[in-house]
Amino acid sequence: MAWTGSPRFDFRSDTRTLPDARMRRAMAEADVGDDVYGDDPTVAVLEERVAELLGTQAALLTPTGTMANLLAPLAAFGPPGSPAPRLIAGAGTHMAFLEPDGLRRFGGVELLPVAQRPDGLPDPDALAELLGTGAGPPTVVCVENTSMMSSGNALDTEAMRAVAALVHRHGAHLHLDGARLA
Repeated sequence: MAWTGSPRFDFRSDTRTLPDARMRRAMAEADVGDDVYGDDPTVAVLEERVAELLGTQAALLTPTGTMANLLAPLAAFGPPGSPAPRLIAGAGTHMAFLEPDGLRRFGGVELLPVAQRPDGLPDPDALAELLGTGAGPPTVVCVENTSMMSSGNALDTEAMRAVAALVHRHGAHLHLDGARLA
């Protein structure tokens, strides 16, 4: 699908939109430290805010989306020696389209692609069928916001909540690939 959006705001990937002068100034003036030692106040505030938004115990800032997409299914692992989690992602998502080899190689995670609706969300019937295929290792479902292969389309909040409810009804985990929260 050809992209026809604004040259300034290209939401197909977080690497496509260039920071403006205000964003560059904020980056240059940010309080920084060494996150490994836990003393980067800007990262700490960002992680606390995201955890609050998502209603989770904590959040983790990663330097790349690819790293986050590898860590998300790995976080669902059980104790050492447990089987790798199942990962379900839309067939046109970054994870399914560009990252399955890294997931398999570095995490032992096999990705199960699922059909998507035109807006980029997984097809609910196809997702329910995959989620209902028996017990086994934990399952992680990935949704992508904004949806790269749908011209950088932002997902509808209510439709996203419906997918999340379906995922949670099946006892699975949900991973949001993308830095855009509604």
